[in-house]
Amino acid sequence: MSWREKNLWCETLISALVSVYFFYHSFAILLSLDADSAFPVRDLTRLIISTVILSIILSTVLFTLLRMLSGDHSATVEPSDERDRLFELRSNQVGYWTLCVITAFVIGAIVINTTSADSDTLQLNIPMSPLLIAQALIAALTLASLAKAASALFYYRRGY
Repeated sequence: MSWREKNLWCETLISALVSVYFFYHSFAILLSLDADSAFPVRDLTRLIISTVILSIILSTVLFTLLRMLSGDHSATVEPSDERDRLFELRSNQVGYWTLCVITAFVIGAIVINTTSADSDTLQLNIPMSPLLIAQALIAALTLASLAKAASALFYYRRGY
């Protein structure tokens, strides 16, 4: 396994763990709000700070372990060749299309929610606060990043 692929595995694991932590806590904060509640600035600020700290700690631990377990401490990263660039381009496409599809779903939910409020026949009431929309867009960015990393790992494992 190349150093680039090992790095990608660590980055993907860190992204997944930090994302689960962030979204679990942020949705818990959002779901605990009442309709007339104030914006939870203090709670969200604490969550963002703790998420950044968790990310730094996980990155330090995992990349240190990777470096220690790799055996060759003097090895430098090999220069990227055309295969690496092709894998990166393909995985960028997967991430881009993932982001486009999820963003289209978020926009569709906003439009349907707005339209159903004005319609007598279509009665869908999806709670779409600005905070929830922001969370959905952050989730879209996160899922696109994870899709990009997963597809790059797939291409590295496949080998062509």
